[in-house]
Parts: sequence; structure tokens; C-alpha cells
Amino acid sequence: MDLAQMVVKAGDYAFRRGSSATPDAPMTVAEQQRRRGLNKRVMRAVMLGMGVLTLAIMARTLQHSPAAAPGGAGRAAVATAESSAAGRTPEHVDYAPGANLEAEEIAVLGKARRNIDVAMYAFTDKEIAELLASKARQGVRVRVYRDAEQYAQEQSRAYGHETTSAILVAAGVDVRVKASRDLMHLKSYAVDSSFIRTGSANWSRAGLEDQDNDVFYIQSPDAVTAFSADFEALWNRSDNLVLARP
Repeated sequence: MDLAQMVVKAGDYAFRRGSSATPDAPMTVAEQQRRRGLNKRVMRAVMLGMGVLTLAIMARTLQHSPAAAPGGAGRAAVATAESSAAGRTPEHVDYAPGANLEAEEIAVLGKARRNIDVAMYAFTDKEIAELLASKARQGVRVRVYRDAEQYAQEQSRAYGHETTSAILVAAGVDVRVKASRDLMHLKSYAVDSSFIRTGSANWSRAGLEDQDNDVFYIQSPDAVTAFSADFEALWNRSDNLVLARP
């Protein structure tokens, strides 16, 4: 018999005990006192049982709520600045300039084993470019989607120096650039189809270290699926500029 059944039976017993004597039934004062005492004890037991049952129901509800379920919103944890970037779980949040987001990104991207899909508005950080190039040479499939205006600015300011796009293409990274002048303003990527990164930080030294920016690492199948679908749509635009090896 579970707790709910016990409470119901106790309540039924208390009701029957309280209503079994009719007003006309002869009863001594002592019997009346004993009856009232018994009824009080039974009712206290019923009320205690109801309280325990209520707590049990609340605990079960919280246990199955989305905030407590793995992968739900309640799992998002704000990582402290003192934590080691390499030891973080995939799901956390960081803020610049309090945290060095460049080091954080390199630690996270370094764990990739199968694929990395990147949609990045501004991308001038050569440390990250070198890491992606290294991953591509190790056999990881790396794709980078760029904004047209930002890519043009990068090329015009190169002054003979190797750009991040050149580093990527030389290592076999697939790079495509949006043709339209409408901004490709995403700052997101997915790693191994397992988790995504999004937030306000571009891949530039200023964006990752100096400016007020955030990054969110989200380990959610729904979020990964949504980003992957959007990325494929961007990647397969018919008018994209496809960068080839020099």
C-alpha cells in the first residue's frame, strides 16, 4: 500500500468513527471524552500523512521539471573566472574582459575530434586560425563562413601579411564568404555536432580580451540541430564566394 492509499484509508476511518454515533445514542461523559480524544489522534495522523504526501508530490514534480533535467535550461552554469578553461564542462558562460576568451576558445576548439562548423562575423585572431588549421591537418572537417564586408576589410588591411583566411585555406579549411552586403552577423560555431558556442564576442583580440563581451557554450541537442540547419542553409547559398587554395 503506497502513502496516498494509506492517507485515504485513514481519512475514511476517521470519518466513519466521527459519524458512527448518532446524536440519540446514550453515551457517558467518560465515553464522550475517549471518543473525542480518539478522533483527534486520528485526525492528527491524517493531517501528518497529507503533509508528507504533499512533500512527496512536490519532490517528484521538481525531479521531473525541465529545469532539473539533463540538457534543460537549469543545467546552464556560470563558470567562475578562476576555473581552468581546459577543465570546464561544455556548457557554461564566460565574460570578457574578466576572462581571457581567446584562451577559452582555444581550449574548447582543441577538443574537436570530428568536425567544426563556424559562422563568424569578424575573424582576425591568428591564434585561433592556426588552431583551426592544425585541426584540419589532423583530419577534422573544418568549415568557416564569413561576412563579406569583414572579409574585404581583412584583405585590404593585410599589407602583405598572411591573413586568417589565407592561413585557413592553406591548411585545407573550407572557407566561404557571403556575397550579399547584408551582414552575416553570427558569432557561433558547433563542435562535433555535440555543442554550440554563441554570444557577442568576435574572433579578434579586442573582442576576446578587451571589449565587454560574452560567450555561451550550450550542450543541447535542440540547439545543435537548429544551428546546424541554419549553417547548412548559409553554406549552400548559390552566390557564396568559395575560397580556394592559392
